[in-house]
Amino acid sequence: MAKIIGCDFHPRFQQIAFFGAGDGEFGERRLSHPEEAERFYRSLAGQAVRIGVEATGNFGCFSG
Repeated sequence: MAKIIGCDFHPRFQQIAFFGAGDGEFGERRLSHPEEAERFYRSLAGQAVRIGVEATGNFGCFSG
């Protein structure tokens, strides 16, 4: 079962809400950039994850 994460991206942090469809775990976290956010997302390696990102405002830093 997948984890579902909603992400509100800001220049210095991300505010996320998450739900584990398999285990029912849920909550909210504030992840500072870049270290804490990178650690969090790397910890999800190998898991089925669906992430929804707010696509306005500061999202431009993801464009290549």
